[in-house]
Amino acid sequence: MISVCGKLIRNKILCKVKQARFFSIIADEATDASNTEQLSISVRFVDKDGALCEQFLCFHACETGLTGEAIAQNILSKLNDWELEPEFLRGQAYDGAGAMAGQSKRAAVCIVSKFPKAIYTHCASHRLNLCVMKCCDIREVSNMMQTADAIARFFKNSPKRQLALEKWIEDILAGEKRKKVKEMCRTRWVERHNAFEVFCDLFLPIFCCFESIAGSSGSEWNRETRSDAQSFLLAMSQFSFIVTLVTTQSVLAYTKGLSVKLQGPYVDVARAHHEITYLKETLKKVRSDVNTFHSRIHGQTMVIAQSVDVEENLPRLASRQQHRQNILASNCNDYYRLNLTIPLLDHLIHEIESRFEESSSQTIMEFVSFLPSMISSSHSVTDRERFQSILKLYGDDLPSAVSFDAELEMWQQHWEIDHDLAAQLNTPEKALPHADCDFYPNIHVLLSIMATLPVTSCECECSAISLLRLLKTSLRSSMGQERLNGLALLHSHQDTCNLTPEEVVDEFSHCHPRRMTLN
Repeated sequence: MISVCGKLIRNKILCKVKQARFFSIIADEATDASNTEQLSISVRFVDKDGALCEQFLCFHACETGLTGEAIAQNILSKLNDWELEPEFLRGQAYDGAGAMAGQSKRAAVCIVSKFPKAIYTHCASHRLNLCVMKCCDIREVSNMMQTADAIARFFKNSPKRQLALEKWIEDILAGEKRKKVKEMCRTRWVERHNAFEVFCDLFLPIFCCFESIAGSSGSEWNRETRSDAQSFLLAMSQFSFIVTLVTTQSVLAYTKGLSVKLQGPYVDVARAHHEITYLKETLKKVRSDVNTFHSRIHGQTMVIAQSVDVEENLPRLASRQQHRQNILASNCNDYYRLNLTIPLLDHLIHEIESRFEESSSQTIMEFVSFLPSMISSSHSVTDRERFQSILKLYGDDLPSAVSFDAELEMWQQHWEIDHDLAAQLNTPEKALPHADCDFYPNIHVLLSIMATLPVTSCECECSAISLLRLLKTSLRSSMGQERLNGLALLHSHQDTCNLTPEEVVDEFSHCHPRRMTLN
């Protein structure tokens, strides 16, 4: 019965995909409780009402191997089983792992070699995480994060220590709801942003708690706990630790909004392009006025340092230094501006520009340029020359390619007249209802393809990890693949499946026909 319900749900989704015609595949891998590698496959499409959909379809056990060729074959085999024509596959998104998106003999390359229109997208959320991770390789930042992470584990691993911290939080910050220091999550950088913020806000209670534990008698706390508390107290008493904490939190705060946005559902390429552009321009503006930015950081640092009686000081300088920045400065403020704030900003800007470079997304730029919000502000009449990549790649998909030039000019004139409405239509999903299929058939098709192109694999990753761990636990490690997929589909689409008892009974009788003699 579970398998029948899962089959019905999948068939309903596949019916919508076939009506949409164009679709994209999003895949991710995860290991289940039985140590089997499961490939989670989701589909992205625009339904007949113009709504953007990302739907989970199945888990597939990678029994034939974990190479790129094997994974590509598994994906294409599933499309064949579901009667989805790969010729209409317009995008594929993975997390950038070697087996999925390497330079040769990888899943993305194998699929593109057979179906050139299936553009590969390296998950934008993972790319942003890599940018942040790379800029955090600065020695001072790395050391600070390791210390903060060790402090979080110090309290997490002992209810007694956690209770002592909560008492100090209540005494110093009465009414504060946050009671726990968060660990520096290795994969989810949104959680790291939150961890930095919590650590800065709870700095004084944490410091006082360590002072209390380090100065206590042996009857209250054991020697190991007092020794660890003394070590952490010494680290937090360093002015360099405080200024590095505040600087890192202030710089990475600019990426927090984009990290949250890219992990949300139904992000399209236009919105992602705009948000990434805004982030780059904002960081460059901050870098150009770095003196003002660092002055604000210095003020926040001094507030925290004075609250714990830590004096502002310079680290020891040497003529030759290999393990940290060593630019000479006349005072402490200039030293940390030159050796910490500027390098951190420069690293982040460089990484974002290199991993989101414009030259690698020419097709995306051309797509964005004919959205109403962009085409209405163009001073020259739009022509075919601006859309060579799109026409070359998707010319066969257009219902009337010969009339594309005239249609494009009418599309531009339309939104130049209705400029106020055009400014609001800055995504393909918003623009689609205004692209009449009869009047703008080519534009409607291109907007549908644009909305179909994936940006991240986060939704698929949630189903691959969270859902898999929820269903296939250590107590259910021998669960069969049909049952796993049936439960996963029922759980993922419980709000939208709308199955009726009659449908389930009819499908069950069709799948298991038998004749019984009743006396």
